[in-house]
Amino acid sequence: ARVSNSIITISEFSKKQIIKHTNSKAHKINVTLLSGSSDLNISNNITEELIKSKYRINSDYIICFGGSSPHKNILKLIKSIKNILINKSNLKLVIVGYVNNEIYDNIKKLKLEDCVITTGFIPDEDVNPLISYAKVFIFPSLYEGFGIPLLDAQSCGVPVVSSNAGSLTEVGGSETYYFDPKSKIDILM
Repeated sequence: ARVSNSIITISEFSKKQIIKHTNSKAHKINVTLLSGSSDLNISNNITEELIKSKYRINSDYIICFGGSSPHKNILKLIKSIKNILINKSNLKLVIVGYVNNEIYDNIKKLKLEDCVITTGFIPDEDVNPLISYAKVFIFPSLYEGFGIPLLDAQSCGVPVVSSNAGSLTEVGGSETYYFDPKSKIDILM
């Protein structure tokens, strides 16, 4: 980074991180924001009924994109919305991506096996339909350099609730409700 003539990065947040960790000069770092997955438009033949059937979703749902990486904060999300899921039998949490044994063990320990659906990998053509038919998209991440799933949810017209970590306030703008990802109470609001 120090010997480069120019650096391209994906957000002002990432630019600040590059400056902080490499002592690069701000004038040689150019920010080029990413876009959502607009090429993944909803196919006319992927109905709500079809997508729900494919992923064993039998009710309304909240969707999040995560996985097993600790910075995705999925375990905190599950613990924070446990009471909502238990008290609203017609609402599920759908986690897109692979989850590890720790997350599965906590789902069992919290008695949420009937409330949480994990999809594992999903093909590109299912991304927007799964988001579009959700009641809410939630992004509890502790750190993101950008956050394309947040833009995808906005382009699908789904209400977005996101952590205020990393670049997410920059990416989500004023149309997103933000929370402190380290606070259990904030996620419940």
